[in-house]
Amino acid sequence: MLESLGAMVINADEIAHEVVGRAAVLRRIARRWRREVLKIDGALDRRRLAAVVFADPQEVRALEAIVHPPVLREIRSRIRRAGRMAFR
Repeated sequence: MLESLGAMVINADEIAHEVVGRAAVLRRIARRWRREVLKIDGALDRRRLAAVVFADPQEVRALEAIVHPPVLREIRSRIRRAGRMAFR
């Protein structure tokens, strides 16, 4: 509803999907869970990662430690951009 009124929407889920596609994040994921969570083309196999990670709370925390910091940086960046655009 707010978006229809011109508000900027920041969707953390979408940002997380973008972030895990970044080379640096993919490398950290592959280092932690080996290549078993990567597809042949090097892209993240989300189903395999989910099967490995969500079976163990410690692995969930490990994934969060990899993914959350860049997600938060991106969210902060978008908030700053939105603020600059609002005051033009």
